[in-house]
Amino acid sequence: MAEDKSKHPELLVRGISIISTREYLKSRLEGPDWKIFVNKLPVDVREVISSASKSEWYPFTHQRLLREEIVRLFNPSSPRQAILDAYLFATRYEISAFLRGIFSFLPVKLVLARAAAVWDKYYNMGDMTAVFTSEKSASLELRDFPGDRLFCPTVEAWLVNAAKYLNLANPRVEETSCVHSGDSLCSWRVLWD
Repeated sequence: MAEDKSKHPELLVRGISIISTREYLKSRLEGPDWKIFVNKLPVDVREVISSASKSEWYPFTHQRLLREEIVRLFNPSSPRQAILDAYLFATRYEISAFLRGIFSFLPVKLVLARAAAVWDKYYNMGDMTAVFTSEKSASLELRDFPGDRLFCPTVEAWLVNAAKYLNLANPRVEETSCVHSGDSLCSWRVLWD
C-alpha cells in the first residue's frame, strides 16, 4: 500500500540517502576530522547522521545542510561539481547495496521507469516521470519538488551510476531544464550508443 504523502507537511528524505551521504563524508574525513565535523553539526543533525535508519523519514533540511558542508569542505569554487562528485559516491553506495541485482537483468526502459516510480520511496514530495524519446535515449522529469539548487546534481549522479550498472555503451547524462534557472520543471536526458 502506498504511503499517504499528506501526513508529512514538510519535505522529507529517507534515511538511506542520509546514510549514503554520511558514508561519503566519512570516506573523505578520516579519524579525528570526522569527529570534529560531526561535533560542529547542530544537535538534531548530529543525532540523525549517527543513527539514521534506511527506511525512516528525516527532514530534507538535514540533507541540504550536509550538501552545503560538502561544498564548503571540498570544492567551494565549484559547488555543482562538489555535489556531483559526492553523490557519484553516495548513489553508487545506494545502488550497490540495494539495487544492483535488479539492474543486471531488467531492460533499460523498465529500470528507468522504475527509477521514476521509486521517487516517492526517497522523497515525500515531487513527481518524477520517465519519458522515452528513442531506443538510445530517455528523459526524466521532476515536477513540484521544492529542493534547493544543490540538489539537482544528486539526480544527475544517480542517473550516471544507473547507466553504468545497466552497462549502457558510452552513457551521457545532461540536465535539460531546472526550476532554479526559471524553468517550470527539472529534467535530465540520458543518452547512450
